[in-house]
Amino acid sequence: MKFLIDENVNVTAVTALRSIYADHSFSTVSDQKWRGLPDVDLFKAMGDAQFSVIVTRDVRQLDDPTERAVLRDQGIHWVGLPSPKFGGLKGLALETAAVVAGLSYVLEGIGTETPPTAFRLHGVPSEAKQRVRIEPL
Repeated sequence: MKFLIDENVNVTAVTALRSIYADHSFSTVSDQKWRGLPDVDLFKAMGDAQFSVIVTRDVRQLDDPTERAVLRDQGIHWVGLPSPKFGGLKGLALETAAVVAGLSYVLEGIGTETPPTAFRLHGVPSEAKQRVRIEPL
């Protein structure tokens, strides 16, 4: 399957996605030289280039009936990520973890005959007590 990573998603996730999901193709908007394209034009370009999925943090795209229609017409599945609660290294790590872990469920949900579908990923727990247990040796 051919995935496009939108320009608002950190590109560090692409390396992890390519490594873990090696049977699939991952490209960024920058790789395709599509930076700054309006969403409708981007979706049409994706369809022409036979992309199957867009991964984005722009969750408002689905609020626009025109954008939803173009996604459907082009046969593109939509994967939305929540905006990170943190910046810096923690934000990059949490966003990468959310997309890497969530993509396994997306792939389970996409069959050969599945119509274009929206998948809204949840973030991973971000509080220290949710991620690590610390105890004295």
